[in-house]
Amino acid sequence: MDCVIKSWILNTISDDLAETISAQNATARTTWCVVDSQFFSNRETRALYLDAKFWNFVQGDMSITDYCREFKHMADMLGDLGEVVTDRTLVLNVIRGLNNRFKTIGMHL
Repeated sequence: MDCVIKSWILNTISDDLAETISAQNATARTTWCVVDSQFFSNRETRALYLDAKFWNFVQGDMSITDYCREFKHMADMLGDLGEVVTDRTLVLNVIRGLNNRFKTIGMHL
């Protein structure tokens, strides 16, 4: 059974990653731990970079729909990394980054 699970793990990731983590006598558990550490060991770094992007993001030439969609996407990704963004923070940040065309709307909100 261990061989089947290890095969499933290695066949569901990219070939490059599979080649990097596969070891001749590794168990499925060892293989899974290597995959886990590969993706979660840099969680803090990814969260820091994404948080900086979130707080400095501005609309620029983007449409309002794309701008709001991108903010929501960043908030969801931060949540996935354990950094939950409240609705209030999201709305205030969206208003803060609006371009001059929409600034007056932000003042009314």
